[in-house]
Amino acid sequence: MKYNQAIKLCLVSASLLLAAAAGCASGNAGTKSSASSAPQGPAFQVASMLSGTYQLRDGNSDVRLQIGTTGGAGSNFNLLATASGTYEGRDLHQQGVIRLVSEGPDVRMSVIPHFAPVTELSPDVNRFSGTELQAACSLYLEPDKGKWSGATLGPGTCVQAVTGAAGQWQVEILPGALRFIDVGTKQALVFQKTGDSVSR
Repeated sequence: MKYNQAIKLCLVSASLLLAAAAGCASGNAGTKSSASSAPQGPAFQVASMLSGTYQLRDGNSDVRLQIGTTGGAGSNFNLLATASGTYEGRDLHQQGVIRLVSEGPDVRMSVIPHFAPVTELSPDVNRFSGTELQAACSLYLEPDKGKWSGATLGPGTCVQAVTGAAGQWQVEILPGALRFIDVGTKQALVFQKTGDSVSR
């Protein structure tokens, strides 16, 4: 069940739940003027690292996590996270928007679940029902020697946003991986990055 909780927690991370982020981050400025107006700041840095495709594989599971841009501007970025595949022989499909907001040197990451399927191009991707908004949860990320890290506020605070995400989790965003650590057991789960996100 630890893997199951971590997969779902990615949507918080995931955490984290969630704006234009990734697509803009993965592109290079074509001219000097476009470079000067390019997004920057802590939220943009986190979005750049989060954007992409991740994989969790073991004997019973094959889960793909896709995190891509849905729009954003200034210091706010939204990303759509979609986890799909099989986990312990069961089909898995969950989605959530990761909202990133710069707050000084730190980043507030919120995860808002989507209970109905959407895509990055869906007009409703950044619109939520009252139930979805009430289920959202947040955490704060701090820069830490080339990575960003933070922890959920306490046991059960994200269980509605990410079904089964009981307990408290440390979230680490690295250049090539997402790491989730159960604060109680110290068990670490790592999703390896296998590709970059494609800008819409």
